[in-house]
Amino acid sequence: MIKEAFFPTFIYAKDINLDLNLLTNAIVEWSKKDKGLTKTNVKGWHSQTNMHTIPVFKPLVDELYKMQHKIYEEEFLRAMSQDEDRASVRVTPDVASYNYA
Repeated sequence: MIKEAFFPTFIYAKDINLDLNLLTNAIVEWSKKDKGLTKTNVKGWHSQTNMHTIPVFKPLVDELYKMQHKIYEEEFLRAMSQDEDRASVRVTPDVASYNYA
């Protein structure tokens, strides 16, 4: 049997020092006030793509920007300006994930 990687996927991770309880509580409160976007989530909530404009999330978004630009540099990709970037969050009963597009 031959095994080849035609479409490898890199996963980037970084340890950061943020107040996860503060972020978690802010996301839960946000989800109670905003109906969010309809996505493929099952029993979940997906935020609008304006996380980068909400002050409590600034430390997280700043870290995501740093990581994004480091990846652009490493992968020789054209860096987008922060004005073009959007950040959002997806919450399901068991998992929260931060999306950066």
